Amino acid sequence: STKGDDGDDDSCTVSPCSNTPGPGQYFSSKGTDGAAGTCGVMACTNTPAPGSYFSSKGDDGDTDSCSVSSCSDPPGPGMYFASRGQNGIENSCEVLACTNIPGPGQYFSSAGADGDEDSCDVSACTNMPGPGQYFSTKGSDGDDDSCTLSACTNTPGPGWYFSGAGANGVSHTCAV
Repeated sequence: STKGDDGDDDSCTVSPCSNTPGPGQYFSSKGTDGAAGTCGVMACTNTPAPGSYFSSKGDDGDTDSCSVSSCSDPPGPGMYFASRGQNGIENSCEVLACTNIPGPGQYFSSAGADGDEDSCDVSACTNMPGPGQYFSTKGSDGDDDSCTLSACTNTPGPGWYFSGAGANGVSHTCAV
C-alpha cells in the first residue's frame, strides 16, 4: 500500500489479503494498513441442517451469507441423514439406519426425515402368505415383495387342513 500521488485519495493502492476464507467462513474485517497479511475471518452464522453442508464462502462482512447445498447422495429406504456435512465436501453427510424397525411382514418403504432417526416409513409387504404359511422375516428395504414366507410348524391331523395363514413371526399359529 502506498499514499496517493499529489494528494489524490483515489490513487491509493489496495491489495488483497493473503488468506482466503473457506466454505462456511467470511472476511469479517480488513487487514492491517501498510502490512501484507491476513484479514479477519469468522464462521458464518447460518447453519446447514442435517443432509446439507456449506458449499462456499460467504460474502465479505455478511455473517449469514455462506451458501448451503444438499448432499447429493440421498439415503435409501431405512436410512436418514444424521448430521450436516463437512464444510466444502459434497457427500460428507452422515447417513445412519433408522431406529424404528419393521417386523415380520413389513419393510422400510422410504428414507427418514433429515435428522429424525425414528421417521422411516414402514409398510406391509405385498407378497401375502397363503394357508399354512407365515411371514418369518422383515422384507428388504425398499422392496414390497421381499418378506420371507415360511411353512407353519403346526401340522393338521387327519381330516383337517390349513385354512389360513399364521401370525407374522409365529410359526405355530396357522389356522387349522
